[in-house]
Amino acid sequence: MISLKNGIDKHGLEEFFSKNAIDKKDCVWIVTDRSQVKTADEVHVAAAGQMDMGTQYAFESLKEVDAQYLDKIRMRYNGIPWVIGYTKRCMIRELSLSDIRHFTIFMKSLELRISLSRYMILKKKQNIKKLYKICIRIF
Repeated sequence: MISLKNGIDKHGLEEFFSKNAIDKKDCVWIVTDRSQVKTADEVHVAAAGQMDMGTQYAFESLKEVDAQYLDKIRMRYNGIPWVIGYTKRCMIRELSLSDIRHFTIFMKSLELRISLSRYMILKKKQNIKKLYKICIRIF
């Protein structure tokens, strides 16, 4: 955890990240005033603060904040889906915007499979009707 001085501006924050070779995507800034919230937004850094700060991610007191909560803020801010749980065969996680394309492809293939199975059922019914008509003619 790194502490930043009060009154740091956009230029100072950009300089801090470049000088220390820190990726902004790996950071969550716990802000203490509204000017820091504005600076965090300008620099595109996730910001968390007490509920009256106007941040996107809030907490009631610093006692609530732990590494896991900060990591979830970082992931949510950067569009990384949270892992909800695991089973023997799969990982359960949130959907993200990048999943939409794969989901639509899956749904189209599912629709195709359903259409094919309906077609096969109709064909079977038609064949049964034809067979029934043939049997009636014969007998």
